[in-house]
Amino acid sequence: MEIKLLPLECPNCGERINSCDRDNLFFCTNCGKGYEVAKGGWKEIKVYYARPALRGKPSYYLPFWVIRTRVSLEKIIRIDTSQLTKEVLNNPDFLSTLRMLFEKKNSTVTMDFFLPSFGTTNRYLLMDNLGMIFTASPPKITPTSPQPMFGGKYRFIDAVKLIESVLFSIEKENMLFNYEFKIDPLKKMIIGIPFMRKGSFLVDGLKGKKIFYDAVEEIEEIEQLKRRIRWQR
Repeated sequence: MEIKLLPLECPNCGERINSCDRDNLFFCTNCGKGYEVAKGGWKEIKVYYARPALRGKPSYYLPFWVIRTRVSLEKIIRIDTSQLTKEVLNNPDFLSTLRMLFEKKNSTVTMDFFLPSFGTTNRYLLMDNLGMIFTASPPKITPTSPQPMFGGKYRFIDAVKLIESVLFSIEKENMLFNYEFKIDPLKKMIIGIPFMRKGSFLVDGLKGKKIFYDAVEEIEEIEQLKRRIRWQR
């Protein structure tokens, strides 16, 4: 079997691409383009970098998949509001979409899902589930200039599989595991979300939600790469 090695150079600007050891998504720190490897070559991904909505200088930018999907369900599910998570209950528009999906036979709705494309440790869900929060109440994204970003572990094909986990997490008791959703991706992009380091926490710059600093799988390697880029400049 022939193995083809790709140089870690940006196909757009020719700059060296800095990445973590387990990255499957790659972001150029010079021009901001994003890529994944497909069929032995670079495949460009649409990438936007979000301007912080809250005060403070970002310490890191972490990548999130945003995937627009057509979700279908054949059966009817009667929603028990006592079993819904607070993220769902606090967002009437999202709850309305779920009612359209669950409470009508052979229903189909269009939904946007936010999914961390960086690896997470088992401490990620001990605080805010940012993927669920952003999915239930999408943040306003104001684009900014390209920023250094690393930690892209999950490819598009991986992210599509993770969409089901978001749907299953809507109920506290995970009763939705008994149902099968049909998920058809329509559009995809990566959003670079700004985070501020505050002690042992990372605070997202759009909604102010916290995750543990060490909930990001490769945070120490990301920190080293960030220092290297700063030194090179």
